[in-house]
Formats: sequence, structure tokens, C-alpha cells
Amino acid sequence: MSRWLFLCMLLFGSSVCAQGQLEFSAPWGQYPIGLKVVHLLDSSRSWGDGHDPLTGLPVTAMPERPLQVLVWYPASAAGKPMVYADYLALLASEDGAVSDPALIQRVVDGQIQAWAGADPLSGYQAIAAQPVHATIAATPAAGPFPLVIYAPSDSSASFEDDVLCEYLASHGYVVISTSSRGAHLPYMTNGQIPVDMANTRAQAADIGVLIGQAGKLAAVNKDKIAVLGYSWGGMASAFAAATDDRIKLLVDLDGSVRYFPKLLELAPDITPDRIQVPLLFFADQEDPLTPNEDNKPGSFIDRIQHADVTTIWLRDMQHDDLTSDSLRFGNDQMHGPATAQQRSESYSWIARYTLAFLDAHFKNDQSAKAFLGATPETQGVPRGMFLMMHRSSQGPAPSLQDFAQHLGSAGFDHSATVYTDYHHTHPDFSLTPDQLEPWLSALINLHDFRRALGLAQLETFIAPKRSDAWMDLAHVEDVLHWPVQALHAFQQALRFDPGNAYARAQVQRLSKAN
Repeated sequence: MSRWLFLCMLLFGSSVCAQGQLEFSAPWGQYPIGLKVVHLLDSSRSWGDGHDPLTGLPVTAMPERPLQVLVWYPASAAGKPMVYADYLALLASEDGAVSDPALIQRVVDGQIQAWAGADPLSGYQAIAAQPVHATIAATPAAGPFPLVIYAPSDSSASFEDDVLCEYLASHGYVVISTSSRGAHLPYMTNGQIPVDMANTRAQAADIGVLIGQAGKLAAVNKDKIAVLGYSWGGMASAFAAATDDRIKLLVDLDGSVRYFPKLLELAPDITPDRIQVPLLFFADQEDPLTPNEDNKPGSFIDRIQHADVTTIWLRDMQHDDLTSDSLRFGNDQMHGPATAQQRSESYSWIARYTLAFLDAHFKNDQSAKAFLGATPETQGVPRGMFLMMHRSSQGPAPSLQDFAQHLGSAGFDHSATVYTDYHHTHPDFSLTPDQLEPWLSALINLHDFRRALGLAQLETFIAPKRSDAWMDLAHVEDVLHWPVQALHAFQQALRFDPGNAYARAQVQRLSKAN
């Protein structure tokens, strides 16, 4: 029996785990779950503008950017049990460790009051006292395990989707998150695009810091890194993936990257062509993304061509339903046509599809691949609850890195032919001497003169009337002790720049030698 078929049977045969008003029915994995909280300071970035972000008063020293990092990890033995209020207590220490019990309790009480609103507190206090699956000081299981970075939504806490983070850890993933915070203040967006842009880049940079720190852990497989983003965290994850090749997979819970084209227009470095890793995108009920309807045609997601893209439209889930926090405290309130039970079931299937996506790519799990390749109804999803589409990659986007791979495979001595063929396949791709010269210099510094020769020949092919291109070729040929060829190249350099005294001297030297 395949693992995924076994999990399907467990789903319908197992008892449902109540997380407040969320009834989570996806089967938990084999590992107990540990949680570790780490406080980091990113010394490469400041926090604030010389003033305390809360009081507005000047500070004596510019603080470094604080990152409270939550690490969920597979354990071999559980540690001290936790309740949900232990997560809420972490809100008190986002800027650094806090040891004042009274302050921590005020923060917890305040958050519970915010959830309750005008409702009686007792029900919400009971939810906060419920146990969660994570435990403190659990014994880590032997790794290494793939890494998932969770990117929270706009100005939200790192544990806003604790159930999904715990669930993935129980199935053999290290999951790391830090709160969504702006570049210098706790809030992320305010509708002013320049500010929102700076704050989004700050969250994307946080993702990079977490990847770098996690890479130092023996329990983490540095070659298998995914980013899971919700809402604005999905925007930040796209910014991160477009510039960080360490990221190998993206999971997007109704990410804002589909909905804010004006912000993306002002980020010329963040384009659909830069997304070249498989993406799983969940779209909420209010913004259909189905074979028959796409209410955001031409969106960033639609224009991704160089990555496999799987989209799932969620019939029963509004945008705010996509985290365990929202369902834990608000699932019993009427919103939208779906029932609380349907929202819980849909959330549970989101968790299972996310796990299958990760397992298929990072663990080469054939049953997970078959699960993703089948229609949701055949896997037990209620008819119409999920509508899934898949779009295959058109291959790598044209880039200098991709061209280098083609050149490496064919051989640098065929550089002009490789470039001609590559440019024919990708008409928008072209190279300039400014791009080639640093590459050429690096090869020369490595004494890799044969490859340097191929690049120098390519440079003269691209810019045949540029004196500096012929100088580069002459230098390599001279180092290779090819006097006849070097003489010709120096003569060409002098031809296109008669004032080149160095080329003239070399022509005289080599002419005498020949």
C-alpha cells in the first residue's frame, strides 16, 4: 500500500484534532515535534531611524534588526508540553528576550481580549489553554531534514499558522519563521507603495537571513529549501525566490503577488521570468482561478513560464481562513457560504496538498507525485471543494547563467556557435562585452586560459570593431604562446584604436620575434 493511500485512509479513520474552532483532520506524521525560540540580531541592517519605533524618543545607539525565530523540528522524543497561550506569550519578546512574567501575561491577556472582542472571554481563554503539538526542549531526531521557511502575512506573528508548521515538522521537515515586520517599524504595509516596497524587501531579506542561519544546523539539508508564504508573505517569498537560488520550491497561500501589480511594476528585478522553481498556489473563493474563470488574468502567477505551476482554487475558503489562527478563533462565525466544518476540512486538505508537494520534490515520493497528478475528487476531496490546474515549465529562462551551462556542455572552443544558437532560440537574449569581461578576467585569474580563449573569441565575435575586445584576445593568445595569433589580434586592436600605444608596442615586439 502506498504511503499516500495509507494517509488517505487515516484521514477518514482517525479522530479529529480540535484546535479551538478548527477541527484538523489531516494525519500527523511519525515524529514528535520540538519548538525552539532563538533571538537573532542582523547586524547588516538597522532597526528604526535613530528613534524608538514605539515612543518616538531618540535612542543612544542605532539598534540592529531583531529577529525572533521559531524553529519547529522533528524530534525523537517529545519535551515539555505546550498550550496555545505559550505561542501568544512570544508576542512579548519579538524585539528580544523578555523575562518579566507580568509583562508576558499582559500581552497574552491583551491578545485574547482582541480575539474575543465583545464576546465572553471564557471561551477564548479556554482555547488559549488548549494543548498544541509542539513541545519545548524535545530531543531532536537525526537529520538532515528539508527546510521550510514560513513567511507570515502583513504584520503578523510567526506562529499565525502554527498547525501547518507543526504538521510539516511531524512529517520530517524543519520549519522556521519570524514575524512579518517592516524595514524600521512593526507594520508591513500602509498603501504607500515606496514604503510597502521597502518593507517587502525587508521581509524578503529576513527570509534570506533565516536560510543562512538554518544552513548552519546539522539537522537541515541545505539543498532542499522551500518557502511557504501566506498573503503578503507570498509577495515577500516571490521577492526572495527571484533573487536567491537557494530556494528550490514555493508554496503560496493566496499570496499578494497575484493581486498587487502596481507594486510589482516598480520592482524591475522581480519578474515572472525570475521564478524558476516549482510553485503551488492556493487561491481563495473570492478570486477564482479555474479552467473556466480567472478574475486576475495576466497576473504575475499567470505569466510565470519557466517553472511548473500548480494552482488550486478553494471553493470554501475566504482569504482570512487560510491560517490556523483565524480558524481557531473565528471559524464559528458566519462568513461566506461555507460551513465551519467545510472550512476545517478544506484547511486540512490544504495541509495534505502542501505536504504532498514537498514530499514529491524533496523526497522523490512517487505516491505523493501520483497524489498530485490525480484529480482531487479521486483522492477523497469533496467534489468541487478544490479545482486544480497544472502548467508545465517551458524550460529555463534565458540568462547568463543558463548560457554558461550551455557553453560548458558544448565546450568554450565553440563559443560563437553556441551563442548564435542560443540567441536564435532566445531572441531577447544578448551579451555585451561588459558582461563578458569580468567572466573572462575571473578565468584568467584561475589560469584557465583555454576557456578564457573561448570567451575572448566570443567577445570579438560580438563586438568585432571594439579595440578592447581584440586586446583581451591578444592577451590570452600571448599567454598561451601563440605569437602569430596574438600579433593578428594586437593589429586588429590597433586598427580600431590607432592611438593604442600598448597595442602598437606589442605589434612591434611580436613582428620582430616572428
